[in-house]
Amino acid sequence: MGMNKLKRRTGLIFFALMAILFLSACTNQKQGGSDGKIKVVSSVDFYGEAAKAILGNHGTVTSIIKSSSVDAEDYEPQVSDAKLVADADVVLYNGLGYDQWMSKLASANDKAKNETINVGTQVMNLKSGANPHIWYDSETMPKLAKRLTTVFSKKDPTHQKAYQRNLKTYLKKLESLQSQLDQIKENRDLKQVAVSEPVFNYQLEAMGYKVIDPHFAEAVEEGSDPSPKDIRELRNAITKKQIAFFVENTQNTSDEVKSLAKLAKQSGVPVVKVTETMPPHEDYVEWMEKQNQQVEKIQEMATND
Repeated sequence: MGMNKLKRRTGLIFFALMAILFLSACTNQKQGGSDGKIKVVSSVDFYGEAAKAILGNHGTVTSIIKSSSVDAEDYEPQVSDAKLVADADVVLYNGLGYDQWMSKLASANDKAKNETINVGTQVMNLKSGANPHIWYDSETMPKLAKRLTTVFSKKDPTHQKAYQRNLKTYLKKLESLQSQLDQIKENRDLKQVAVSEPVFNYQLEAMGYKVIDPHFAEAVEEGSDPSPKDIRELRNAITKKQIAFFVENTQNTSDEVKSLAKLAKQSGVPVVKVTETMPPHEDYVEWMEKQNQQVEKIQEMATND
């Protein structure tokens, strides 16, 4: 979702001090809890889902953000969240500035008691400043699942074979998503698209599409006003139908974005609607595939015209 980075940091300083004091007092946790099972805490539910798929019934997974109405970027953690992290064996979060509050909690904790996985830097090997919406990268979930399998097997060697079996099952489930992306890439006509924010960009890249308005999208993401030049160029690309479609993040619709989406519809340019959080009653693959189906329909319509 769009945000102002300075605003996002405002509430973290006090909380970081509170978390350090709280976590420093948590010195008696036993790895795996009293029942010996692995405890995982994830900042967001789609990573928690991956952890649960690998862990099975040999542990518990708690996702702090599990509502589509909660903005993970601006979330203000509670003391109860700090306790969850303190009690966890594995702490999982996106990184790259997206869920900075979880980074604060994890860094304040005793690293000898749990293992922290920063998906952005440790799994995807990205550097600070990279697009943080990495769950839209088709390689993220397979790589994360493999990393989790290694971590769980190390912490609980007794159930290593179960974790390996669960990994194979989960990777098989993800294959349908990759097949869908490959098919979309093969069927694309116009290769240029525009976006309201860089939320869907990794998925677009896998489809073979090029984003033509990175400056506009970045400004919206940062909560600032796009330049008149960027707005003018984007509106011109829409009215002249120089793009295959316009991608709108429906969870951050400013007046300018709404105006562009309206202009696209009036100009006969399709609008692909995406979200930054997983909708209720859907799993990760369903969420991704339903959004990608919009692109498939656009391609079908272009073929029939």
